[in-house]
Amino acid sequence: MTALRDRLAALLDSRAATPALRLDAATYTWGELRDASHRFFRVADAASHSPARRIALATADPLLTAAALLGALLGQRTLILLHPRLTAAERDAQLAASAADLLVADSPIAASIPTCAVDREVLLQGSAPEPARASSGAPLLLLFTSGTTGRPKGAMLSLEALWAAAAASSERLETGPDDRWLACMPLAHIGGLSILLRGLHDGLLVVAQPRFHAGAVATALHDEAITRLSLVPTMLRDLIDAGATPPPSLRTLLLGGAAAPPDLVRRAIAAGWPIATTYGLTEAAAQVTTATLAQTAAAPGACGLPLPGYRLRITDPAADGVGQIEVASPSLMTGYHAQPEATAERLRDGWLRTGDLGLLLPDGQLRLVSRRSDLIVSGGENIYPAEIEAALRTVPEVAEACVVARPSDRWGQEVGAMLVLRPGASLTLEALREALADRLATFKLPRLLRLVHALPHTAGGKVDRRAVADAFAAAPKQT
Repeated sequence: MTALRDRLAALLDSRAATPALRLDAATYTWGELRDASHRFFRVADAASHSPARRIALATADPLLTAAALLGALLGQRTLILLHPRLTAAERDAQLAASAADLLVADSPIAASIPTCAVDREVLLQGSAPEPARASSGAPLLLLFTSGTTGRPKGAMLSLEALWAAAAASSERLETGPDDRWLACMPLAHIGGLSILLRGLHDGLLVVAQPRFHAGAVATALHDEAITRLSLVPTMLRDLIDAGATPPPSLRTLLLGGAAAPPDLVRRAIAAGWPIATTYGLTEAAAQVTTATLAQTAAAPGACGLPLPGYRLRITDPAADGVGQIEVASPSLMTGYHAQPEATAERLRDGWLRTGDLGLLLPDGQLRLVSRRSDLIVSGGENIYPAEIEAALRTVPEVAEACVVARPSDRWGQEVGAMLVLRPGASLTLEALREALADRLATFKLPRLLRLVHALPHTAGGKVDRRAVADAFAAAPKQT
């Protein structure tokens, strides 16, 4: 690990004058980002009165995220990325699960552990001596993905895994220093963060936007001569609906984060967008398979072949070939932080059991059938029903709850909640969303509500999620 860190430090030195990040009409070189990372950790260490080994970051600012990432890389720290849209309760749960020493944000914030604020002025001004290094055995990143129990799980990603992922992506996509990659996905997600890592690997320029807005993306694509773009299907649909057109410079639109509807892919290709569908997940440091432009055009529902050095298999296939997707690659997580049982369930003999369902086409391409059996992917955000159900059960009017995915033209999927209320209680969708607003991020709130006298159950006594989903399909309107 030390050898790789030293090699990357030397790489940063060699690129000190090379543009690395463009944000809000300003361009920052790799040398400026390296210095910003030193300032970031100097402030963090002062706030914790010692070298902070496990730092949580809650921000939507790409510059702050880039500085923290490089600082963790160079200083052998663990960086814990928290989604900026989390509620205080969700954030505190992840802080507790991660054993973070300190929470850093771009503005003052209240939390269950010591905090400090670091803004752009702090990052860009003053001396920048290199901070102390921490233990060489620390994972570089901790990224949270909710488990089927609703308990947050922190996937531990080493520097070696992240670098292997960047190298494999570069080989498949043939990216290089002449590329300009537009990053408009949350950098607290592996899909957004991996763009920064590809920038470091290839020396390409990352053009960052703090959040997705179809109009702003459409403008930036042309004004910045963007060559690469990463989107989830909801973003692509919004971009097309807004009348955006691909610039002549665009070589690849990497489309992932959720199963891409074939009709959307065909519509995009017909409009001239160079679509490359991809499949990946946090536990494998993003990309696992990626299709070429020709493969996407020929099979819009497929996700391509495994990246170089990656292996893929389908286990326990049904008669139609659909089974669980398993992955072996040098980019796999080392495990879930402080959750050995969950780790043992997912990592076996060098293979990651994704829980996602798919099948292999005759040419070896993966077709993703569905994400983890009960996972809801809404606008590229992963939502686990168990987490929502636990929150629903705190609402005084609710006796029982079951949450399922419902199709959405805009979001791909959305949250549908079937509830049994307590005797004499009443509840509207608006009142329910208001009651949950402090517990759940907005994208996790139910958008559809069904009130019933009793939830359906299987013969074994468990709530029958399939029957709940069927009931929504039969009568999708709110009742």
